[in-house]
Amino acid sequence: MYRSDYNEPCGVRLVRLINTKSLDIAKREVNNTDKMCLYGTGGYWTAFERSAYFLTRIFGNLELFIVNNPNYPFAIVGVSVPEKKLKQWMKTHFASRQDADYMEFTVNEVDQQKFGKWHTKKVNDFKDAM
Repeated sequence: MYRSDYNEPCGVRLVRLINTKSLDIAKREVNNTDKMCLYGTGGYWTAFERSAYFLTRIFGNLELFIVNNPNYPFAIVGVSVPEKKLKQWMKTHFASRQDADYMEFTVNEVDQQKFGKWHTKKVNDFKDAM
């Protein structure tokens, strides 16, 4: 893969991504209908919102987290996939864009109703677990 910094812990990279880019990512994902955008966070690749929905459709249950940004009115759903698992999948699927810490795949257009139900369920499940 193309990770730019192998020495920084995954959690630190994820927190920095959330703190610096979550609002920009959420705004991009609102209009995302056919891309799965992944962000490198060390040994994992992370997706948010619609991209997270696409990622869970491919890999099933993944580690889920919720981001609340005070400048965004809704909870942001994120998931991460281990790099090893993604590498295996990428043997038969190719990125339409690939940078050091960002990859983009073209996918079938998202069904907005299914995404909405998935999003609501994931947010509620997360709240219930707290």
